[in-house]
Amino acid sequence: MVISGEVPEFCGCAGYIIMSRSRGYVKYKELITPIHLGNMPFQNPFPDACCFAADKNGILLTNVHPLEIEIGNTFLSASRRAEFFSGRRCAHVSMKAAGYPRLPILRHHDRSPLWPLNVLGSITHGASLAAGIIRKPHQRLIGLGIDIEDLSREVRSDITRYTLTPWERDRWPVLSDRLSREARIIFSIKETIYKCFFPIDRVTLGFQDAEVTDITDTSFKAQLLKNPFTRSIPTPIALEGKLQFYENAVFSALSESDRFLNW
Repeated sequence: MVISGEVPEFCGCAGYIIMSRSRGYVKYKELITPIHLGNMPFQNPFPDACCFAADKNGILLTNVHPLEIEIGNTFLSASRRAEFFSGRRCAHVSMKAAGYPRLPILRHHDRSPLWPLNVLGSITHGASLAAGIIRKPHQRLIGLGIDIEDLSREVRSDITRYTLTPWERDRWPVLSDRLSREARIIFSIKETIYKCFFPIDRVTLGFQDAEVTDITDTSFKAQLLKNPFTRSIPTPIALEGKLQFYENAVFSALSESDRFLNW
């Protein structure tokens, strides 16, 4: 049985035939075959500097490395396995488009992606969608972050005490017992900021360490209130990122240049 489904816009070079399934787990053998891919729910936010792919979630193992399949099969939930495989699949499609070899993306002890040497990227999944972005070789980026959030998911409004700063709560007040659309978008933006900066020096950032100052249909502005580097950098740090919307999902993206390397 061949697993099929919608996949990203680029072309892949390796697929897997699923030999058997047991309670949603998969056994496989590699199949070298071209895969022709369809339209993506989101577009590349940084086309000059990065390669990008996005897809709907599914246990489609095209381009997924066997070591990643072993990791995915340790998850108890079939939906969690689908998210993991979809994110890795998108990342590998992007890596191939950027000219990188097909090496596994393993995991740190905190479950964040452990990228191959010299590869800078970010992976996200949410709202039954997944995406992966990879810096092209020789681009002067030191950080990349992307995030997808489901704008229709039920979330209690009192979580804003933790996710929004006092200024943000005044700027985008929650007027009911349901989390506002703006508060959900801010949550996504802050996840993106964390993903962009944490891998650089592995300095932990919390929701109160970043503040979103403006949201439009296509972009956001924010500031980092805490220094994300191990060397001394003046704060706040001004940030500008990208936003896209697809059905009930928001996609946020942020890239960081090497502007602080000479401080």
